[in-house]
Amino acid sequence: MGAAASFPSSIDEETFMETFGEISSKKVFFKLMNKKDKRMYEDKIREVVMSTTDCFLSHNWGDGHANHKRVKLMNDELQKLGLRTWFDEEKMEGNNIKKTMADGIEFSRCMICFITLDYLSKIDSDGQDNCQYEFQTGEKSKGAKLMFPVVQEKDLSDTSNWFGEVVGTLGNALYVANFEGGDVAKSAKELYKVS
Repeated sequence: MGAAASFPSSIDEETFMETFGEISSKKVFFKLMNKKDKRMYEDKIREVVMSTTDCFLSHNWGDGHANHKRVKLMNDELQKLGLRTWFDEEKMEGNNIKKTMADGIEFSRCMICFITLDYLSKIDSDGQDNCQYEFQTGEKSKGAKLMFPVVQEKDLSDTSNWFGEVVGTLGNALYVANFEGGDVAKSAKELYKVS
């Protein structure tokens, strides 16, 4: 049996960024630091290590949960490739859904957006929708450079068919195709390369 991971008793912002800059952000440091001495202590360092994922999977569930089931297949393939994912079916817990989603995004290195017509419509709506909240939080927290589109529907393979915030943010980004009936494992490998 191996030794348990050891953590420093505390670190400052500079050390945090040197240690976790590839997988985290200053925002996470500011959120978890002790406000009086501006240091992060062992329990919070451990939280960063245990909570950080490679990618947050943003998607709509779709009629009969069909899109969610397809995203789950992609999630499984990404995990087989060694990525730690934030997938709502596995990570959604607690009473405050928006806080849980925001934490998931902030503690992820990047965000993967699964593009469907319903997803575009939810983000473009005037109401409050979880997809819209995730996308807008990702936009502010990660920026377009760390948001990667996966197109789920053939009609949307031409990005000129996208609309609303998504086209403004991701319309010029390279995307991975993950159409129904396609090779999910192959799509996951392509996504792994670009993200």
